[in-house]
Amino acid sequence: MGSLGRKRKKKPYEKIAKSASIKVEIRSRKARQIIEKTLSAADDQTSGSKASAS
Repeated sequence: MGSLGRKRKKKPYEKIAKSASIKVEIRSRKARQIIEKTLSAADDQTSGSKASAS
């Protein structure tokens, strides 16, 4: 418990600029997540209406 007061110095690092391919990858991940949410919401709505129609 005596080591709680000690703080280690964090090593400084240089922030790396995002390349075009990384930006595209981030955009495609976000788009995929949005599509997944939309599809699951649509599935929930259609499955509910099919169950009540049967």
